[in-house]
Amino acid sequence: SCGFFAGFGDIFPAIRMLCLDIDYDVRSAMCGSLANISQSIGELGTVKLLIPEINELLQDEEQEVRNAAITVLVDICPHLSKDIISQMLSPTIWPYLDVVICEKPSFTLVTVAKIIGRLGVNLADVMDEQRKEWYVRYFIKLCKQSHILNGTVENGGAEPAIVEITLDSINSKQTDVRDSTAYLCAYNFPAVCYNVGSRLVLESGLLDTLTSLSSHHHYSVKRVLAAGVHEIAKILGNDSRLLLPTYQTLLEDSNTDVLIALIPNLSTALKSFVSPPLKGQCPTIGLPDLIPALLAQEEHIGKTREWRAYTSLIEAWSGLTNILTPEQIHQKFAPRLVKLVSSNVVLPVKRAVLKTLVKFLHTCKYAHQRHDLTIQIVKGLSRGKKFNQRVLFVELCYLILDKFSKKFFKEYCFTPALLLINDPTPIVRIQSSTLLPHLKSQLKMPSDRPLLQQLEASSRRSLMSERNKDVLSHIQRAVIELDQGDVKLDSEPDPDDRKREEEQNMFIVREERHDHVKGRTSLPEIGSLDINRKPSSRKSSISSLSDHTEHHSGRARRKMSHAVMSLSSRRASTTGSQSATTRRASMPTPRRKKQTIRKNSRE
Repeated sequence: SCGFFAGFGDIFPAIRMLCLDIDYDVRSAMCGSLANISQSIGELGTVKLLIPEINELLQDEEQEVRNAAITVLVDICPHLSKDIISQMLSPTIWPYLDVVICEKPSFTLVTVAKIIGRLGVNLADVMDEQRKEWYVRYFIKLCKQSHILNGTVENGGAEPAIVEITLDSINSKQTDVRDSTAYLCAYNFPAVCYNVGSRLVLESGLLDTLTSLSSHHHYSVKRVLAAGVHEIAKILGNDSRLLLPTYQTLLEDSNTDVLIALIPNLSTALKSFVSPPLKGQCPTIGLPDLIPALLAQEEHIGKTREWRAYTSLIEAWSGLTNILTPEQIHQKFAPRLVKLVSSNVVLPVKRAVLKTLVKFLHTCKYAHQRHDLTIQIVKGLSRGKKFNQRVLFVELCYLILDKFSKKFFKEYCFTPALLLINDPTPIVRIQSSTLLPHLKSQLKMPSDRPLLQQLEASSRRSLMSERNKDVLSHIQRAVIELDQGDVKLDSEPDPDDRKREEEQNMFIVREERHDHVKGRTSLPEIGSLDINRKPSSRKSSISSLSDHTEHHSGRARRKMSHAVMSLSSRRASTTGSQSATTRRASMPTPRRKKQTIRKNSRE
């Protein structure tokens, strides 16, 4: 850089001449290029040549030139040492900002709002606690200048025409100064919180400013705030639950762009709101206050044509398993997703719904909830009236194959998948034929021999009866793969399947153990019963005694009925034998007939 600095002395007069040009656009453009020049010539050249020129431009009569000068002064700080920043730049920057905040709102205020985040990052090494407090107060004043704290706007409280605010529209001065300032304040809010730390954020009243920003009249301000609120939650750490009212306000907003801005970091923000566990205790999960807002967000976006955003939202719901309770997911979110499978017409949305439902099933903490939800999904898709629902069932089978064990698949999906090979729709038969080799891979011999015979018989039957050429080619290819596939024995170890089965039962076993411990501790011990026991315990003991008596009386009744039945059967057998003897005695035998004939002949 020393060699470059030596050659820079030849072109510096041209740079200085451009900085003193009579046209303010030229001076502003040249000032904007000084940051790149400072990075090239190094610290020595910047101190000797560029900083004096920047200070002179900072006193220019044109507002645009002064805005470019203060921006460059902040941008060259990373290339300078701490001593030079504290001695040469800080005495210039802080007084200039104090003057700007006291002036009438102008585009200079917009420039300061644009660089306020970079200012705190680049000057962090020279900012003590007192300067950080000043920095926070200055940012709050900057927000007040945009008239957001009291929610008022210009023109006697009437809302102006809503025009989308972007960085390009701000630079071209197409938007209102106050709205642009509010937009940039919301954009730099996470950076300001990062610069001052969580303690000053909580003590200085920045959260009140954040609440006011979340109810701003311009949707662009709320949109950019929604895109960065998860970063503020990370900075606050354990105190991030204080942001719940603000986040709920954003979720309940009526503008689609604001709701879409919350989607990419939905799971991250919700995880930060969950209270951390204390030592030796389980974490407190579940955000009941946000559930209606989350469902309202899904309903609002579902009515629009933003199917890509809707797909992202459904995929983001898969992260709710670590945030909400199993009851909340099973009662509120799972029924909504099951309904979407049959009601929504967009295929990417349906596939996202299936993935999220499989995630819910995989992390379900109660066996009966998993069973009921699985039966509902499998029955609704495999027996659907529309062919696309039955095609989705094939995709569901592939998702379950990747996540669940062979036992789970055979219990819920094997038979419905095998029945689809005889579906009346050709596309369903084509899709289901690709499942045949996978069905065989789930079997083990000799315990699954009936299923294997059923699979082979069904494939042969479809191969002989199929008349569609396209379907027949797919079935033939599937049958070839089916013949080449091997079936594992029951004695062969399968570590992958065992791992999947342990994962799918991990939550259930843990929850059942927790419920068992809770139930065991809630039951009274026999040795703890005394004379001074409570009425509730007396009632429970009496009820248990009555149950015991009823149990023994039931056994006695069963024994009595059994004895009566045996006695009656004995009597019936005795009576039958006596009647048979009487009949035999009354019947004439052939020998008696002969004796009678002989006696008559003698006479």
